[in-house]
Amino acid sequence: MKKKILVICNAGMSSSMLVKNMKEHCQTNNLDIEVNFMPLINAPQYYDEYDAFLLSPQMRYEEERISKEVGGKPLLVIEHADYGLMDGSSVIQKIMACFDDKN
Repeated sequence: MKKKILVICNAGMSSSMLVKNMKEHCQTNNLDIEVNFMPLINAPQYYDEYDAFLLSPQMRYEEERISKEVGGKPLLVIEHADYGLMDGSSVIQKIMACFDDKN
């Protein structure tokens, strides 16, 4: 079953590069995952459409509030190292581990 992941960011400039790398990792590894990104100001109206959420490191201060708003769906803050290296593979592995933990 396809998983839909939303990366929530401030403006989307650097997040777009990370999401591109995440999509490439999914395609290369035949993972049935859709990854998108959008600024926090637009995200709440789309929470119901996604299975999991990632916050860019600069959005860490919103973690508690967004966690309540997404109703128990997986939510992770992207680690600074992964974000700085644009390591889409690592980010995908970490969010997918959240799904594995719920099974």
